[in-house]
Amino acid sequence: GTAQGGLTYSTGKSGNAFTFNGSNAYVGLPNDSFNSLTGDFSISMWVNIVNTTLQGLFSSFAYDGSVFYGVVVSHDGYNRFQIFNGTGTPITLQDPNPINYGVFEHLVVTRKSGTGTKIYRNGSLSNSNTNTNNPVYSAGNMRPVIGAYHYGPLFSNLIQYYAGNGTKIDELYIWNKELTATEVTDLYNSGTGKFYLF
Repeated sequence: GTAQGGLTYSTGKSGNAFTFNGSNAYVGLPNDSFNSLTGDFSISMWVNIVNTTLQGLFSSFAYDGSVFYGVVVSHDGYNRFQIFNGTGTPITLQDPNPINYGVFEHLVVTRKSGTGTKIYRNGSLSNSNTNTNNPVYSAGNMRPVIGAYHYGPLFSNLIQYYAGNGTKIDELYIWNKELTATEVTDLYNSGTGKFYLF
């Protein structure tokens, strides 16, 4: 990834973490690099959230003025994951428990293709659904980022919903498999020692 805007680094869960400024900081990832997230996949990260405003944590997202594509991990007081399948309506899964601000928490989303999605917090399952819709991507238009929503060239490359001033993201990993509940717990427990386990 490439640091953009006023991105800085400060003490994280392991070494330094990406630290955002709420106005123009994000990490830009290679175009279309996550278009393969249509089958089984998982996204894991440690996050330290500072306020309730809508903030993008990870997105591989595009909008053409009428329909949406891709996936987004975000929060607006509650962690949530959205799948966009080339329609005007996202499939949303939200953690029903409000965020604890100013501390690192472990967030994991797992997806079983055509079967459903789970969201975990601090090693435990928080919510799940059985929605069969898989994400759809618009080739050549996806702009994956950490710390914001990037709408892509279909919508003038608008960037919105920056991670808040002081919000931190650390140890972000993406797998092309559905992590098991045991693997999620192991990842959470590794927060006191080593991190990348598998």
